[in-house]
Amino acid sequence: MHVESEHSAISAAMGVSVVGARAFTATSSQGLLYMAEGLFYAAGGRFPIVMMNANRSLALPWSIYGDQSDSLSQLNSGWIQVYVEDAQETLDMVIQAYRIAEDPSVLTPFMVNLDGFVLTHTYELVSIPNQAKVDEFLPPFSTHNKMSFEKPMNMGMSTTPAGRNQPGAVTHKKKLFELVAAHGIEYAAVASIGYPVDYMHKVNRGRHCSGTSFIHVYASCPTGWGTPTETSVEVAKEAVDCGIWVLAEYENGEFKALCSIPDNNRTVFFYHNPVAFFNGFQELIAQLIYGVYSFAAPHVGHNQPACSQRINLLGKQHSFRDNTHSDQSLPYCPA
Repeated sequence: MHVESEHSAISAAMGVSVVGARAFTATSSQGLLYMAEGLFYAAGGRFPIVMMNANRSLALPWSIYGDQSDSLSQLNSGWIQVYVEDAQETLDMVIQAYRIAEDPSVLTPFMVNLDGFVLTHTYELVSIPNQAKVDEFLPPFSTHNKMSFEKPMNMGMSTTPAGRNQPGAVTHKKKLFELVAAHGIEYAAVASIGYPVDYMHKVNRGRHCSGTSFIHVYASCPTGWGTPTETSVEVAKEAVDCGIWVLAEYENGEFKALCSIPDNNRTVFFYHNPVAFFNGFQELIAQLIYGVYSFAAPHVGHNQPACSQRINLLGKQHSFRDNTHSDQSLPYCPA
């Protein structure tokens, strides 16, 4: 199929694959970047397209010689990538690529990368396999992941943070503090604008690190959450006091500090009631608290039953304006 651009080429390949047929295309260098939008769609749609990419440099400067910067820029696109050494391996890998990509447990597009000029602009003798042997190794393509007039289905190309039968995500979209700690960062912390002394202490610690530091800061969103702007600091403080936002530090491979669980007279409703965005999310918030403390407690020795008891207090309704705990020094958070 002749098309006017690489973007159209990957789009056409997806169209071929979505109706249950085998698709092959090829590109190189800037052409792969032109395809970039479609690469993610192809991977997310589980379309087992096979593509040959001639590795060449990205402009500028321009070159027809080998450079893998084009394919390496797309490592996170969801495609399987392999790099071949010669013409024979290139031919063999294309056949194998279909077998791998079309496996029902894989269903992932496959990119075969070969050196620009060295392999693309030269001749080399290859052994072409017998067609019967190829057919035996690579059976006809059959998949349920396709459009069908006989059995129509929704391909489900969009999503939200909400889980199945859930009013919303049961956890944060990304547990950033846990992610950076898992990667061995020198210093990471969780802070809140509701406790500025603690916040500035952590900023100072991070500022003096020789390596990378990361601080995840809680700050409310008055417009999205339906809270007055002047209560932003108060709301951020309540998030900590009620256990919604856990203040912690991670330094050189270990957790240095974590807030103690506040006294049992305070519940998430101190935080929940004034925030219109969270109306009706009591059970969801309970699951969120339990998940956060379940991760943190084993590292810092907190009492898990106490956490469970804390969550059980969700049933008690309280008035947000009854808050009298105004000490900004965070006495229950050890340095």
